[in-house]
This record gives sequence, C-alpha cells and structure tokens, in this order.
Amino acid sequence: MTYTPRFTWDEDIISYFVDLYNTDGEYHMMNRILEYVKYECQLEDSETHQDLNVDLINQVYKAIEIDDKTL
Repeated sequence: MTYTPRFTWDEDIISYFVDLYNTDGEYHMMNRILEYVKYECQLEDSETHQDLNVDLINQVYKAIEIDDKTL
C-alpha cells in the first residue's frame, strides 16, 4: 500500500477551483491549480510540489463530484 499525503486546504481554495471547472472547464482549472501550487504554496519538511498538486487535484475532483450530485 502506498502512502498518499493529504493536506488541509482552505474551503475557499477548493470552491474557487470547482467554480473554475464549472465555468472554464477542466483544462483551465488544471493549469490554475499547477500555477497556484507553484507560486503560492510553501513547501514544508519533505513535501514536494507534486504531492501538493496531486492532493489538491484529488480534493477538487471530490468536491466536483459532490457538487454534481447536488444539482
């Protein structure tokens, strides 16, 4: 079993990316996530940008699924 880091993201950040997905599509959202992690996130301990990218993308997609079910 592989360890997957899980980080706590502000709900406003998750909502922002869900809204981007809904208005501008997946490609635009993914590019913004990559830019956000690269320029706005500070790495701690043994974190990598890849860890943060994967975790944020997973959490945004989870929120998108929940959003789609409530529509």
